[in-house]
Amino acid sequence: MENLLTPDYLRRVAWRPPSGITEETVAAELRALGAREWQIGVVAPLLTDAFLNPRPLPAKETKAAAATE
Repeated sequence: MENLLTPDYLRRVAWRPPSGITEETVAAELRALGAREWQIGVVAPLLTDAFLNPRPLPAKETKAAAATE
């Protein structure tokens, strides 16, 4: 996403997502930060999906397990 949206905008929305997360509220937040309409059209649906359906992080390997590989 960094190539599609200013990293600062992404950070601000990710750390303080709008209440009542919908594509419209995410788009409004991005618009208020100064994102362009084409950026909002591409990124808002992706961010909305990520907020509503977070995927778990992969399990963290221990240093001992990584050293034996």
